[in-house]
Amino acid sequence: MIDKAIFQTSRDVARMRLPEAEARNSFGYYIDIPNNWESYRSPEELIGWFGIHVTHIAQFPELTQNLGALTPEEISWARRYTAFFDIASQMLATTGVRCDLRYDIAETLTDWRRILKFKQLPARILDFGAGCARQGVSAFLRDPGNVYVAVDGTLAAYTLQNFVFALIDTATGGRGSFDLLDFEAAQAQPPRIGEARPGSRFHVPVWLIEDQVPSRFFDVVLASHVLFELSGYDFMRLIHCIDRGLADDGIVYVRGELNAVDPRDFFDAIDLHSYEIVPLLRQRGIVPIHCEHDTYLTTVFAREGSAPHRAARARGERDLTAAQSGRDLVLDAGRSFVLAKLQQFAADGWRAVAIGDEGETFFEELVRPALPKLAAAQVLSAAAMTAGDADQRRKIREFDADVVIICSHDGVRIQALVQDMLGREQFPLQLHYSYPIFFLIRDRRVRREAIFDQPIRTAADIPGARPPRLHEIFPEAADPASAR
Repeated sequence: MIDKAIFQTSRDVARMRLPEAEARNSFGYYIDIPNNWESYRSPEELIGWFGIHVTHIAQFPELTQNLGALTPEEISWARRYTAFFDIASQMLATTGVRCDLRYDIAETLTDWRRILKFKQLPARILDFGAGCARQGVSAFLRDPGNVYVAVDGTLAAYTLQNFVFALIDTATGGRGSFDLLDFEAAQAQPPRIGEARPGSRFHVPVWLIEDQVPSRFFDVVLASHVLFELSGYDFMRLIHCIDRGLADDGIVYVRGELNAVDPRDFFDAIDLHSYEIVPLLRQRGIVPIHCEHDTYLTTVFAREGSAPHRAARARGERDLTAAQSGRDLVLDAGRSFVLAKLQQFAADGWRAVAIGDEGETFFEELVRPALPKLAAAQVLSAAAMTAGDADQRRKIREFDADVVIICSHDGVRIQALVQDMLGREQFPLQLHYSYPIFFLIRDRRVRREAIFDQPIRTAADIPGARPPRLHEIFPEAADPASAR
C-alpha cells in the first residue's frame, strides 16, 4: 500500500514548484470540505469508500428505473464486481465489514451501457478522478486486455486505487500494474504509458500526469462526477490531458453537469470554478456527439470529423456540434428528456393527468401534442390547482392516473400538493430535468431489477447462480476447486 508520508511529501514538493495561489488550489478533491478523502483512521475505514455512490441515494429510484432489466451478462458482471470487492474488503480488515454496493453497481452499469455504444473493447482508458477505482475494476472484469490509467490526488482514494491494482496483480500472478509514485520514490525511470502492453494498469498522481500523457493515445477518457469537484487549476489539467491524450477516434465520457449554475460560496466555504468544458474542448476541435439526461446529465465528446463523430451522425444522433456552452446542451437534453418520457408513456399505454395552463409555451409545444397518444388523459389547470379549486382536486382524485404531468413554473409547489392529495407512497418516483415539467410516477409503474431491492454486500446477495469462483473473477488465476 501507499505510504502516507511519501504521498504527502511528493504532493507538497509538487505544490512548492507552483505560484502560491495555484499551489493552494491544486491537487485535491476541491469540494471535500471536511477532508474525508484525505484521512482515514484504519484500513477498515477505507472499505466504506468502495460504496461511495451511496451519496447518490436520493437519485437511486430514478437510476434503477432508467436502468430497467439487466441482461444475464450484466448480472454476471455484478456478481464478479461484488465478489472482487468482497475479497478486497477481507484483505483490508478481518472484522467482516462490507459496504452496500448497490449504488455503485447501478451507476457503473449505466456508465458502461453508454461507453460501449461508442467504443469496443479492449481499449486504452484514462480515468481522471478514479475514486475507489470502480471503473478500473469494471474495465478489468469486462476485458483484461484493457489498458487503464487512474489519476487522483487525494490520500484515501489513491491508497485504495493502489491496493486494488495490487490485488489484481496478486490474484493473476502478473506484474501489470505500475504506480508512478513508487518510481518517483525510488528515483527510477517510470515505464512509458504510450508503450503499455495489453492489460497494463498505470497509477499516476495528478501532479505527474501532464508529463506522462502520450499523444493521441486514449480511446476513452472518463470524467465521472468530477468536473466541479476539482479546482479551476485541476480542471484545466484535465482539459490539457484530453487535448493531448485523446486518440484520433477516441471519446470523452462526462457524467454530471457541464456548467456550475451558482459557483459562488459553495457550502458557505469555497467558490467553485466556472470554467465550461464545452467551449474549452470546442477550441481544441473536440465537440459533443451525444448528450442525454439519464438520472444525471451524460455527455460524450469526440474529435470533430472522427469516426465516433461520423457514426453518431449516421445513427441519427442530434447534431450537437454547434453547441457553444453547457447550457446549450442542458436545454437540448431537457427537451429530449421530456419528449422521450412522453413517448414512453404512450408506448406503454399509460393514463395521465396533465396539469398546465392553456397558452403556456412548454405545455402547448411539448405536453399537449403528446396527450392524444396516451391511453387516457385529463387536463387540469395549474392556476386552479394552486388556487385550491375543489373541483380540480376532486377530478385528480377520481382519475386513475399512471403518471401526473405537471407543466408549470410553480411545479415544485403543485407536485407537493398532488402528493399530499394522492399519497406520496402512491406516487413515489419524481422525474424532472431542466424544463419546468415534472412527472410523478405511480407505484404500479415503478420498475427496477430485483437485485437492487436489498443491500448488496457479497455476491451471495445477488439472487440466482452461485457466487463466482476465483478464476471467474480473475481469469488468469488458478481455480482452487480444480485441484480437488
